Amino acid sequence: MSGSERRKGAEYEREVASRIRSILGIEAIRSAPLQAGKADAAPDVQTIRGLWVEAKRRRRIAVSTWLDKARSECPQGDVPVIIMREDAGESLVVVSLNDLPTLAALLATSPAVLRLLHSGC
Repeated sequence: MSGSERRKGAEYEREVASRIRSILGIEAIRSAPLQAGKADAAPDVQTIRGLWVEAKRRRRIAVSTWLDKARSECPQGDVPVIIMREDAGESLVVVSLNDLPTLAALLATSPAVLRLLHSGC
């Protein structure tokens, strides 16, 4: 990996940590300075215990096109969510970081989600 690629990655990790702090109001820090020279793996951004955040920035990601399409088609105030799967892969959920608080609020008040939480799943 070139120096410019490492800088680009480090800048994005700092940006993600900053956005998590400002959008969700929770602590988030870039882990890379903490893991320099250590053999143990660590997430790119440390935040809520039990959450492993990897920050990846590329020139073009196809899912961005899908999310833009969902945004343009969904009613005002709804949260666009992309669920996708590669052949023989696992299904993944993509939501904009800006929409995460709204999604969390919707899930927190959903009777189905509340039943799942109370059932111990």
